[in-house]
Amino acid sequence: MSSGNAKGKGKGGRPPRAPGEKLQRTNLTLRPSLLRGLELLAKAQHRSLSQAVEWAVQVGLNSYKVNEDSTMGDVLLAVEAESAELAKFMAIYRMASTLLDFEDAVACEAIQLSSDKSELYRSAPPQVSLTDSFQDDRNEIDRLYERVLSPHWESIREMANEYSSKGKRLEGVSFVHALGLYPEWRGESMWDVYTHLDQQQPAGEVFAESVIKRPAKKGQPAIK
Repeated sequence: MSSGNAKGKGKGGRPPRAPGEKLQRTNLTLRPSLLRGLELLAKAQHRSLSQAVEWAVQVGLNSYKVNEDSTMGDVLLAVEAESAELAKFMAIYRMASTLLDFEDAVACEAIQLSSDKSELYRSAPPQVSLTDSFQDDRNEIDRLYERVLSPHWESIREMANEYSSKGKRLEGVSFVHALGLYPEWRGESMWDVYTHLDQQQPAGEVFAESVIKRPAKKGQPAIK
């Protein structure tokens, strides 16, 4: 997709979509002058009217700055790169938290400030990378954390907003304990708990076996 002026006869067609992405029908009410402009744009680009609308919207999203570092297009790219609802909301929270509804922002804040996350950083083995990935600003620990919590987004959202309405602090909440995610907990480190829960996920990326399967501490059962 090009955001510049077309040179000569364009190839036409709709801007490329992500694999598996489906079109959705919507109704728009526009000023006659804008509709005329879109019709002219469609002729200039040798596209259908709906394709011209899609192109114009994409250009607008890519040019609209939500803050000094990101455009709305950047935010959408980060959101669409995620499959789980929690990860989508956290992507928005990291890039432009003001775009979230109050309830969603409260849930994301609780996730960001949870004691589980700080304990994960404290107990992670030294071979785990703390370097940001080439795709975004999360490292291996952040990805593990969000991946395990993803199926529990609605429960976290409800709990965080209940805490907020009662004036309770969001900082330091442990989701493993508050939501009973690991009832068989016997004092294992938070890293062991989260890697164990991650292995129990029905699908999705998990850490390499060499990272997950570490020798158990003396007197502590191994996580398998």
